This record gives sequence, structure tokens and C-alpha cells, in this order.
Amino acid sequence: MRLSQILALGTVSGAALLLLTACGAQNNRHLARSQTLHWVESADLPTMDPSKSTDVVSGDALHNVDEGLLRIGQGSRLRPGVAKSYRVSKDGKTWTFDLRHSKWSNGSPVTAADFVYGWRRTVKPSTASQFAYLYDHVKNYATINKGKRAPAKLGVKAHGPYQLVVTLSRPQSYFKYLVASQAFLPQNRQVVEKYGSKFATNSRDAVYNGPFRLTGWQGTNDDWTLKKNRQYWDAGQTKLQAVKVQVIKDQALGSVSIKAARLMN
Repeated sequence: MRLSQILALGTVSGAALLLLTACGAQNNRHLARSQTLHWVESADLPTMDPSKSTDVVSGDALHNVDEGLLRIGQGSRLRPGVAKSYRVSKDGKTWTFDLRHSKWSNGSPVTAADFVYGWRRTVKPSTASQFAYLYDHVKNYATINKGKRAPAKLGVKAHGPYQLVVTLSRPQSYFKYLVASQAFLPQNRQVVEKYGSKFATNSRDAVYNGPFRLTGWQGTNDDWTLKKNRQYWDAGQTKLQAVKVQVIKDQALGSVSIKAARLMN
């Protein structure tokens, strides 16, 4: 996979996040009235499962309600996410991420184990993740994805609650960009197993660790709301209280609506 394609997975969503968190600073006079942004998407939201998301709409939503180790921001620049720092071994095969103390929207801590669980779930053949191939440089991925080895053998381990160590089969200089994509987001095992097949099929049967939390999505409706996540570690930088999203599939009408939304906010 080319680096440009990898960046495309996160740049749109990263830019959206920067817009949502920074527009308050740019438009304080207007946002002081409601601190609500009205936003338009061109398609329905098909899933909020990080292991199964492949489209732009779910990717955009996931990067605003969830946070990975790193983030891709404006200009395709990486910035810290759940990982406050990281280091790479001299041979380029071992990546160590030191995690900050952060929380899920239900108040439980986000730990290295959440990344281990989410990554193993994504590469597991039964999950049928279309983005599992992004793990091709992670040790043992190939045999795990073919069902010849257990997901527990994937080259990722939790060293205590706040350190994640990833072992690659061969160096991959752009691995830091991969961990910013939705396929590498953490997943809360207790929540995933609680809801089973219903996990992330609506806004209630999921949990979030990003600047916003999803509400009002029943799985088939064409509107939903992102509400500020008070549990987010950097909530002070989230200027908006809410983002109301409406799906408008007519591109011409959608263009007019986006312009109207910007004027309103």
C-alpha cells in the first residue's frame, strides 16, 4: 500500500477533527450562541466498528469519537493521540508506545490491553476485516490471517497498563501513519463482548475515547449527533458542544447546505 493511500485513510478525518476542535477558536463570536456545528455527509453511516469500517463516512465519525496511538492532522502531520510518546529500535522492528492516562466515555481507563484486543480482533479471520492487510508487517500477521496461528501470537503486547510494544517482521518506516488509521483504534473488550453482534451497530452499543461521543444513531437513520465527550483527556481543547450531522445525497443540495451550515456557525 502506498503512503499516499495510507494518508488518505486518516487525512480527511484528521482534518475534520481539527475543524471541529479548532473552529471554536476561529469563530468564537458565532459559536458563543450555541456551540453547535451543523454538518453534511453525502452517505449513510454503515458501521462504527473500527475492525469493519472501510468507508469515508464511518472513518470520519470514528476519528472524531475515537482516538488511536497517533493522529494525522493538517498537512499529513502526525501528532500525539493516546500515545504521548514512542520510540523505535535501531533495527526498526520494535516500536514502543508510552500511553497517557485517558478514559473511555463510560469512565473506564484506556489501556494498552485495549489496543492489543482491538488489533487481534481486526486480524482474526472470523472478523473478516477488509483493512486487516494493513497489519502485514506486524509479526505473525500472515499466518494468523490465514487461520494457521492464533491471534494471540500477533506481535503486539501490553507491558503494564500504559506501555504497548509492537514487533514487526521487517522494518516499516510508515508504520507510524498506519497506527493513526481506524483499523488500529483501541477497542474495549468488555463492551465488545457485552454487545456481541450488536456492537457498534448503533450509537448506544459502543463506547468512545475521542473528543466526541456518538448519539442519536439507530443504525439506519440519516442523521446523528456528535456530543462533546467530557471524559476525553484533552476535552478543554474541544470548543464545540455538539456537531449535528445530516445526510444529503444530492451533491448540489449538499453543497448549498454545507455553505449554509458554515454561515450559521
